[in-house]
Amino acid sequence: MPAEEMLARLQASLDRVEGRQAAALITIEQSYSAKARRIHGVLAESGIDPGRITRDRDATTIGGPFVPVRLGSDAGPFERQVYRAGLARMEVERLAGTLRNVPVRKPVPAEGDPLSTFGIRLDPFVHTPAMHTGLDLAAQTGDAVRATADGTITIASWQGGYGKLIEIDHGNGLSTRYGHLSSIEVTVGQTVKIG
Repeated sequence: MPAEEMLARLQASLDRVEGRQAAALITIEQSYSAKARRIHGVLAESGIDPGRITRDRDATTIGGPFVPVRLGSDAGPFERQVYRAGLARMEVERLAGTLRNVPVRKPVPAEGDPLSTFGIRLDPFVHTPAMHTGLDLAAQTGDAVRATADGTITIASWQGGYGKLIEIDHGNGLSTRYGHLSSIEVTVGQTVKIG
């Protein structure tokens, strides 16, 4: 086989590999972008601006000199695609870290609709309109109640109409309360993780 033909075959093979790599990078970028849109949607439906939520960070993971990332003017399509995929991945990681501090999950494996939603309702005891400032979910006595986001326990005691109550401060002005519990297995000041 002449050298020119061999080089042409080799170039065609390299072109196919480059095409597959470019397609894979496009798929990766699109996947990350779709995840970012879903997370933005969850936050928007909750009335939360992801840009205003700060993440708690382990102080040992922060530091070092600032070294900006720049694409050279001579960067080709492959380098630009790698850069865009990296940016999309970083945005998903940032948003996912933000979501860990936003209580958007169910604390119990409740099926169906809530027993009572947030808002004005007929009070079940005095039978007049009253503001219900929570969301009641059904669970069996003794079922585990899971933290809906990372946070710190601020209340873990009997609290009047709530009965046994746990309150978790998630930071950024967000907190959740878990009332009518059959037992309390955490203490004030304890840090809890989502789930």
